[in-house]
Amino acid sequence: MEERELLYQVKPNFNFVYEMFMPTGRKIKYTLFILILVIICYFFISIALNSNSMSIEFMQKSSVEIYNIFNTVSIVIIAILALKLIVHLVIQIWQYNSIRYSFYDDYLEYEDSFLNQHKKTLRYDNIKEVEIRRTIWDRINGYGIIIIYTNAEKSSSNGLILYSIRDPLKTYNKIDEIIHDKYSLQKEDSINVQDINPISEESKIEDSFKDSLNNKE
Repeated sequence: MEERELLYQVKPNFNFVYEMFMPTGRKIKYTLFILILVIICYFFISIALNSNSMSIEFMQKSSVEIYNIFNTVSIVIIAILALKLIVHLVIQIWQYNSIRYSFYDDYLEYEDSFLNQHKKTLRYDNIKEVEIRRTIWDRINGYGIIIIYTNAEKSSSNGLILYSIRDPLKTYNKIDEIIHDKYSLQKEDSINVQDINPISEESKIEDSFKDSLNNKE
C-alpha cells in the first residue's frame, strides 16, 4: 500500500486542572471529591473521639478501641480511593497519548489504539463544517474543542470531536486551511479533467453538415 504524506497531526493534551471541568474527567473528579470528603470526615471525627468532654474512664476503655477501629478503617478507605484516583489518572493519560488525528492529502484519519482499537476515516469532500468552541474556562487554560461535521445522516457517525486541544485557535486555522485548500484543489482537478478536448455544439453541427455533403457527392 502506498504511504501517504502526513500534512498535519493533532493530539489531545492532558491537564489535571483543566480535566476537572471536562466530561472526559468525570471519573477523576468524582473520585477526588469522595476522597476529599472522606479525609475531612476522618479529621473531624478524630477530633471528636479525642475530645476532653469524654470521661477518663470511658476514654481508657471504650473510646480507645473505637478510635483504633475507626482509624484503621478510615486509612484503608483513603488508601483505596487514592489508588483509584491514581489508576484513573494513569488510564486517562494513556488514553490521550494513544489518540491522534492525522491529516493527509484528501482525508482525515482518527485512531485510538488504547485497549479496544478504534479507527475512522473522513474524506475532505464529505466534511461540511469545522467549528471551534471555547468556554471561559477553556480560554483561561489555553484549551478548546474542535468539531468536524460531515454529511452523514446518522448522528453517531456525523463527524469527530477533538477534545482537550492545546492552542485550539492555531489548530483550527490549520485544519480549516488543509480541508478547504485540498477540497478546492480536488474540485479544480475534476473540472480540468472534464474540460480536456471540449467539443462544442457548433463543431458537432459543422461535422454533421460536412458528412452529409460528402454522402451527396
